[in-house]
Amino acid sequence: MKISQFQIVLFAVFIIYPFAALPLIFVEIYNKNYYALNYLAVFMGLIAYLWIPSGDLYRMYLDFTALEYLSVSDFLSIKSFDYLYLVVMYIFAKLNLNFEFVRFTLCVISYFLYFGIYLDIIKRNKEIGESKIFSFLTFLMLFFFLRFTGFITGVRFTFAMAICFYGAYFLIYKNKSRGWVLLVLSAITHFSMWLIFLIAFFIKVFKFKISRLVFGLIIISGFFLSTTLIEAAIDYLPIADEFKTHLAFYTTGTFASEEFENQTLFFKISRFLAYFAIYPAVIFIILRKREFSFYSIFVCIVLFLSFSMNMDTTYGRYAFLGVIFFIIPFLLKFEKAFDKRPFFLFFFLSFITYAASIYTVNKEIKYGNEYKILYTPLPFVFMSIYDYQWVNYNIDDSGAMKN
Repeated sequence: MKISQFQIVLFAVFIIYPFAALPLIFVEIYNKNYYALNYLAVFMGLIAYLWIPSGDLYRMYLDFTALEYLSVSDFLSIKSFDYLYLVVMYIFAKLNLNFEFVRFTLCVISYFLYFGIYLDIIKRNKEIGESKIFSFLTFLMLFFFLRFTGFITGVRFTFAMAICFYGAYFLIYKNKSRGWVLLVLSAITHFSMWLIFLIAFFIKVFKFKISRLVFGLIIISGFFLSTTLIEAAIDYLPIADEFKTHLAFYTTGTFASEEFENQTLFFKISRFLAYFAIYPAVIFIILRKREFSFYSIFVCIVLFLSFSMNMDTTYGRYAFLGVIFFIIPFLLKFEKAFDKRPFFLFFFLSFITYAASIYTVNKEIKYGNEYKILYTPLPFVFMSIYDYQWVNYNIDDSGAMKN
């Protein structure tokens, strides 16, 4: 394969000054030279490497440090919903690599998978693929809807989410059986993806369909009966009590209503805007009668969301998934003659989503090492770590920043 002068320049600039390479990367993507997506994935991985280990990442950090001292037999005795993520951390810990490398690696892999969906969409939909401007705007839309924090935290949920998107895409829209394997892998990376597996199972095996009238009635019912029905459903699950207790944290416990109650009004608004696009998406599919069944995963997620409106973390996560599972079939079905206005509407909403998601993590950006990406050469990025002393001094036992 012939290597152009531009590719050589991009490689050199990326090594010397990754941030300065960003305009060159986007120029190449606009020109449909998609090798540049690999550079963008690595760049986002660098941000993940520099990301402050607070919140859920702090708990992962503690698990990682504990895994360093476990024997194989002790590790195999661990019971967890999210076993695959523990396996990855255990391997990195035994290789004496720091926790930042876990996040970097998982973030890069996640973007590789996600960009793979984009490349397949523009290959299948000639309306998008043959136009530089529409293919580039499609890329930006997918990139923005993923949000700034999409994969860069490198936690269980985000890595599971990437595997889930890739698996569901190939199962539902390409009828590839490997999608089942990927969906299972996503579910044992983070337990929340079992819902997507079950949705895919009903769609593929039982040819699940629903009318708009029933769709609307279920949404209304869910609004009034959400907590009661979810609690009852968990009680009937054939799982151990310790796992039911874990689920309860997300349905009626800390992560249901307490996690964000002390946040500022601007934070809450920004968090809402980060998944606001799901509401016009619902209106869109109701109006587009002939394509309703093509959005089956999105429809099922919306039905679930109607029963989880009082569960902050659960609702936010699945609403995020719902937006992506709407925009994928929307882009696959996109026709310039009919969908230009909705396309530009959702592109605008994707920009709002991305901007709002940055505000929700402004504290992490302020106190972490992320600023180093603005001026640091690639090799020196990997020298910036959060050691044990730094974490103890700056992060409290709950995972919150002390500053």
